[in-house]
Amino acid sequence: MERESSFAPNQPEPEKKGMQTTTALEVRTYDSQWWEEFQKIGLFEAYEFLEGNKEYRNQQKEAFLQDKIENPTFDYPHLSAEDLQRRENELLELKKKIIEQESNPVVKQAYRWKINEKIATLRMLQATLAGDMRRFRRWSEFIYGKPSSEIFAFTIGETRQEAQKILEDPEASETLKEAAENLTRLLPQVNNISLSLPEEETVTQAREASKKLLQKLIPELPELDKFDAPLIREAFTQALQRLQAEGWKVVIDEESSKTGIAVSQESQEVRIPATRKTSKEKLVALILHEIGTHVQRRLKGERSRLLLLGAGLDRYEKAEEGIATMREQITKEKIEKYAGLEGHLAISLAMGLDGQPRDFRKVFQILEALFYMRNLKRGKTPEEARKKAQSSAWTRCVRTFRGTDCKTRGACFTKDIIYREGNISIWKLVREHPEAMVKFDIGKYDPTNWRHLYILMVLGITDEDLERESQQPQ
Repeated sequence: MERESSFAPNQPEPEKKGMQTTTALEVRTYDSQWWEEFQKIGLFEAYEFLEGNKEYRNQQKEAFLQDKIENPTFDYPHLSAEDLQRRENELLELKKKIIEQESNPVVKQAYRWKINEKIATLRMLQATLAGDMRRFRRWSEFIYGKPSSEIFAFTIGETRQEAQKILEDPEASETLKEAAENLTRLLPQVNNISLSLPEEETVTQAREASKKLLQKLIPELPELDKFDAPLIREAFTQALQRLQAEGWKVVIDEESSKTGIAVSQESQEVRIPATRKTSKEKLVALILHEIGTHVQRRLKGERSRLLLLGAGLDRYEKAEEGIATMREQITKEKIEKYAGLEGHLAISLAMGLDGQPRDFRKVFQILEALFYMRNLKRGKTPEEARKKAQSSAWTRCVRTFRGTDCKTRGACFTKDIIYREGNISIWKLVREHPEAMVKFDIGKYDPTNWRHLYILMVLGITDEDLERESQQPQ
């Protein structure tokens, strides 16, 4: 039985009479002969291969929380040595053809960098199958980089300050103060580094630049305390329709052990965990993040003169998540923190930026203490706070150690550093060059990466594509 819609009807589609829409087929592109083949074999993402059986992962979680095992062992049913090798061979063959046949040196190099990144991803996954944690770490760092020691020190200082405020609060309970003291003991000692948050003027500029996107994508939402997965799907679907995202769909994932919403570029799906619930404010932020950034930049890239911008230039994800999290933040009245603290902290702890590499258990203990303190501060009972903290710390550690054996200290999946480092980087760009925001959505590229800017400049993508996009119906 279908559920009656809780949303206001969709706004009518804009009048198209007398207007000509521009599609990728109508635009003279630089790489049409390569794009069709690349998107068939190169749009996969590493995290999609690192999912596990939900029932088995829950068994490992229970055994871990009950101290029956020191560290969990993850299953990887989506990994196949034959499949990974086949994909690598296809990418190597495509790269060879592009090098031999492509006459434009900039297009040639852009594809070369991108394909090399994808081959590195496959080799990282092969290292997972082989249990070679040294190679896994090396390839993960090659793709996503290492966490910044400066940002790690800033994060530790920020977390210590959070605990210190509780210790200095005369109204804080003894239980809460004990939790803050415990966290302070567990955190590593590093030199304090201060990073300024975006100034009010910068935030206002970002909010104004995002206002058009906000008005275009956000449907009229009902006044509810919580939106469950079907309601989130309905809101996302309307946002996709307003974006004219043909071929895209929103699905509720009943099987996944993940808790976060994911966008699959390969299958053109937005996947919502069946248990996901969110507030109205957070739903608006999620629409800007998932649809307004991840999906929109894909669509705009495919309508540009360099179709590869639909998949993204190599190492574009740091900026992508930086833009997405920035757009989430501007929906709030005040920005109190940079995004991605927990993910960056977990990876930095695992890799031992303080000189002490850690396994799953050691990182879990610190994160559990952090989440426990925060839950007590929110008014949870000690029992509720502990249970919720264990679940949050487990989820974060699974993201951090996916692909590894969880016991090799220093080996982790470094992808999630891109949220915090990207967020800080994008806010810095907006502060120094607010005019850059108008170009954020011409495709998946990093506006702080000089190689990407060079590619766009040489190919004449920026100005011409912006002009053409402004003439399309919204």
